[in-house]
Amino acid sequence: EEGQFAVEYQVSDGYDITSQTFDFIVSLNDPPVIAPIENRAGRVQDEITIQVSATDSEGDALLFSAVNLPSGLSINGSTGVISGTLEIEGGYEVTVRASDGYDTSSGKFSFLVTASNKPVVVPIENQSGRITDQVDLQIQAVDGDGDQLIYSASGLPPGLTLDSSTGKIEGTLTTAGTYSVIVVISDGYDDVDVPFEWIVQQNVLPQVTQVADQTNRVGDD
Repeated sequence: EEGQFAVEYQVSDGYDITSQTFDFIVSLNDPPVIAPIENRAGRVQDEITIQVSATDSEGDALLFSAVNLPSGLSINGSTGVISGTLEIEGGYEVTVRASDGYDTSSGKFSFLVTASNKPVVVPIENQSGRITDQVDLQIQAVDGDGDQLIYSASGLPPGLTLDSSTGKIEGTLTTAGTYSVIVVISDGYDDVDVPFEWIVQQNVLPQVTQVADQTNRVGDD
């Protein structure tokens, strides 16, 4: 029961009694107030940081906890920060709680975790050419999630480069040999490796058959 109570206490030594009074005020505790948390969505491998905000009118220190967070996430009991890396796809109904040591308040939000779609790459045929040939080869790839694709390659013949943004291989072949090329296409979540072979040949000069000296007279056929 809340209210103000006058309390009297007495102390006796067996002969005399001394009494004192004091006021004892009992007030109701106001529970913490948690700010609404918007529903969230993300993909496996996403890095997550969510600040759970709560206030307490008495200024009590708050302790935070959470139930049914997506796998890979945790909440800091002192700061209310939810953080981590999403690991498993699924739908999660999350409950967060804030306690001031007297009362506990809770809030809820939904968290949808989906899998990332790997880039889809058109197969690259084996390539061939000769020294001094000009090369203009476009790598064809799409991403079902609309992510920006990043291209890289290893083993390209000398003289060739791959544009990491456009996926175009350009340059001039300079050195003969057989090259095992691997093109890697990444959407920031998954990588797709595409191997192929590139044969560069020496340019072979035309073979000319020796022609013997000729003698003819005017009028000869």
